Amino acid sequence: MTVSRADWDSSVPWKRLEVGLPLQHERGEIARIVAHRRGTFGWQYGDWVSKRPFGRQFHKGVDLVGWIDPKGKEHSLKGTLCLAAFDGLVDYIGDDEDEQPSVVLRHSSIGKMRYRISFFGDLSELFVKKAGQRVKQGQPIGRPGRAPNGRHFTHFSIGYRPVEGVLRKDDYFVDPFSLIPGAKSAIR
Repeated sequence: MTVSRADWDSSVPWKRLEVGLPLQHERGEIARIVAHRRGTFGWQYGDWVSKRPFGRQFHKGVDLVGWIDPKGKEHSLKGTLCLAAFDGLVDYIGDDEDEQPSVVLRHSSIGKMRYRISFFGDLSELFVKKAGQRVKQGQPIGRPGRAPNGRHFTHFSIGYRPVEGVLRKDDYFVDPFSLIPGAKSAIR
């Protein structure tokens, strides 16, 4: 998919864009994505990955832990690639709060108030190397990492980042499952 000049405009909301599947597996077609039941978008208690008891906190994305093939068989993320969900530029490469590789992709121009972003955290390997690097929708950007229990997973978020100097202090995120194409994603 080629991004039009209009789609690159930061005022176009995510829901009006054709967001791509953020995962690809070397063994087969992904029909649905599986998120950990305690790693869904919204309010959570504690951290299922690190077991830190941080109390009630808003989880700004989904923790992807597997995929389901067209025949209904569930698979882990072993051998899976994390893909750019939309054309963009690498905005940030560094460690996330768990000191794991992460990447922020910018998917729009920097408007007056905000710009669109996506985020992959808890990666084991990055394929993008520097800020400013262009990425195409569906391009591999990294591999999922592992939780302390050995389970492969990655954190995926979609949202908006305010332009420096704007009063709003935090990024604003939307539920990625409301934008991911195909069949409804399963929660396990």
